[in-house]
Order: sequence, then C-alpha cells, then structure tokens
Amino acid sequence: MLRRMLRSEAVKYRRIFMPALCFIAPLLPAMLALAGQYDPLTKQVDWEEAMRAASLYWFGLLLPAAGGLVAGYAAQIEAAAGDWKGMIARGVSRRGLYASKQLWLALCLGLSTAVLYAVLAVAAMPFPEAFGNALWIWGYIWLVQYAAALAQLFISLWIAVAWGRAAAAGFGFISIFLMLCWRSLTGVAYPGIPTAVLTFHLASLVLLCVMLFAAGAAWFHRKERTG
Repeated sequence: MLRRMLRSEAVKYRRIFMPALCFIAPLLPAMLALAGQYDPLTKQVDWEEAMRAASLYWFGLLLPAAGGLVAGYAAQIEAAAGDWKGMIARGVSRRGLYASKQLWLALCLGLSTAVLYAVLAVAAMPFPEAFGNALWIWGYIWLVQYAAALAQLFISLWIAVAWGRAAAAGFGFISIFLMLCWRSLTGVAYPGIPTAVLTFHLASLVLLCVMLFAAGAAWFHRKERTG
C-alpha cells in the first residue's frame, strides 16, 4: 500500500519535473560555493569554506523558500483534483494519504541534499585531508540541518493544506530568517561545534519531525472527517 501511494505521489510531481529537480537544483549552490572559493593564483578551492558557503545557500536560503513553494504546490495538486477526495474514495487511509505525501517530500529533500553533498565531496578529492575527520564532521553537520529543513517542510505542508498555497509560500520566506537565526544562535553550521552538541540538536530535531509527521496525519484525518 505504501509503495503504491508513493508511486502515485511520484506521478503527480512529474509535471514540475520533481525527480529531475532533485538532481539539478543542488548543482546551483555547489557551483556558487566552489566558484566563490576558487583561488585563481593557486588554482585551488578552499574546500572548508566551500562547504560552509554551500551549507548557507542550501539550508539557509534555498530550502526554506523552496519548501514553502513545493508544499504549496503539493496542496494545490490535491485541491485541483477534488480536495483529496479522489484517493479517499478509493479506500485509501486518510492518515496514510497525508503521511505518504510527507514521506515523498522528505525523500526528495534527502535525495537532493545527498546529491549536493556528493558533488562537494567529489570536489574535495584533490585535498586528502578533507577525506578524514573533516568530511565526517561536515556530513554530521549537514544531517542536523537536513532534520531542521525537514521540520520546516512538514510545517509548510500543514499550512498549505490548511490555508492555501500563498500562506505556505509566505511561511517559506519567513523561514529563511528563522533558519538563518537558528544557524547563527546554535552554531550548528560550523565544524568547531562539539559532537555532543550536534547529537543533542539532531535528537531534538528528529523527535520534532516525528511529532510533526504524526500530528499532521492525525490532524488531516480529523479535518476530513469533520469537513
């Protein structure tokens, strides 16, 4: 059942080439970060600074805005198709329907983030020191930020279904400010932060994502029953 619902989600997003965007969109922050940290004199790239810049472009700017827009589009698709009633009429669980949409968006977010990190990791090949502890630490830092972006995406979808596409887009742009403040106040975007602190933030964000995932599905179930 879950596989069938995820396949259905994949078909819906072909109109905006969502699978292709998961591979294409990450190339923009990667190119900006690598080009910005390229030294024409030494003909080398400051890989640590490139990772920091890509992290800022991706998690601080692009994902918050795109999360609101994509969530709004996801809700609009269902509204245009009859306010979710088509799938519900086929006997699909209301909780399952909403949960599959959240899961599909989470997979797309994870895939695109992994593509960006892989591109930067390949760019680090000329620098052997990057493939030691630094690469692992940056991966952990990005995992924490992915969890934060996922929480924002779940909230954006909730807002989109409740109040429409424009509200979700507005929240997405507000999230840019919120994400930048969170990154600055917690220091999670910098490799100097202790691993124990990163682990605390990751555990807290995973718990938040699980709560949002379950609460969103439960809310949608009640909304459809009472609406």
